Amino acid sequence: MLDSLQKRHQFLTLRDKGVKHVTRYFILQAYNTKQEQPPLYGLTASKKIGNAVTRNRARRRMRALVRLHLSNNARIGWHYGLIARFDMAHAPYQDIEAAFIEAIGVIHEKKRPQGQVQSRKKPSKNNKKIRVH
Repeated sequence: MLDSLQKRHQFLTLRDKGVKHVTRYFILQAYNTKQEQPPLYGLTASKKIGNAVTRNRARRRMRALVRLHLSNNARIGWHYGLIARFDMAHAPYQDIEAAFIEAIGVIHEKKRPQGQVQSRKKPSKNNKKIRVH
């Protein structure tokens, strides 16, 4: 069984430096730490997908995916993050499982381009163009 990500900075590193694959049911993020440590995983189900019952069902399904598939396919030194989307709690489990197996394969083939860091900052309001009449 895999251990889980515990600290906020681990999730932020995963988001900022990792690669991601978006499906209808979830977003899978992965980051190679290039260290000889066991793989870690993290789960997120926000209020956007529904009430507490819905979020808990989504988390149970994601834990089942990690236990059944990620524990066998995870690579040494990698961190994985699963973010639930609205359909995660309501879709047939077989569809979610097929999407997860495909996503793992795609994630391990992807590589983030070197030297390109995506900026998460919004443009400042001071850079607006001023119209003169």
